[in-house]
Amino acid sequence: MAFILSTEIAGTINSRKASEMAPILDAANRSSRIRGVLIHINSSGGEANASERIYRKISAIKAKKPVFVHVTGICASGAYWIASAATKIYAMETSLVGSIGVISITPNVRRLMERIGVDVKVLKAGNLKDMGNPFVVMDDKAMEKMTSIIKSAYNSFWSSVSRERKLPEEKKDQIATGEIFTSSDSLSLGLIDAVGDGELALEDLRRTTGIRKMKFITPRRPIIGRIIGSAVDQAIQETLSSWSETLLM
Repeated sequence: MAFILSTEIAGTINSRKASEMAPILDAANRSSRIRGVLIHINSSGGEANASERIYRKISAIKAKKPVFVHVTGICASGAYWIASAATKIYAMETSLVGSIGVISITPNVRRLMERIGVDVKVLKAGNLKDMGNPFVVMDDKAMEKMTSIIKSAYNSFWSSVSRERKLPEEKKDQIATGEIFTSSDSLSLGLIDAVGDGELALEDLRRTTGIRKMKFITPRRPIIGRIIGSAVDQAIQETLSSWSETLLM
């Protein structure tokens, strides 16, 4: 029997999240029984690569069947990149949407190491091999290279959003500023299609597909999350991510 598949993307978008979502999205793409997909999103973003991986899978599904996104809380940065692949985007009145931008944060602890008497020696082959090393000050060449990488990811982000949402290039300076927008502003800017709750999105998808039956599938958490709880697991992952050189969206 045909049905609508409903799932959710919540929390930080990272490689683990992309791996969790992959089986669900791949099944939605392959199965002829699944006639439409509804994704509930509540995320402030995360890693650029992980966001792109999920975005591409949703794009592949949309080529075959409708994919609707409902923003339950926040849909920002990489989460919005993911949402932009959908056929339609719905958001609650109090939701926050957007933050089209890229950032890379690398802490520098050189002065702290000097204060406590720790000397760090770095041996490298390749001038930029230690780019982002928290124990040294980033020089101009490394800064220029890192900025170039960030701009490349930013351009990919905007290119996807502008294509999917049919936004003209002249709106880039108004929309792709890295800021988040209210639902009403997002609607007027063309970032979403409607303001409403999940029932509105589901009923619209039912009318579009002609299918009433819906199945909700939750992404399976890894073993560490099932043992110690999702909140603690999430805190660990976010702490580890904050000390990486990963591009964040």
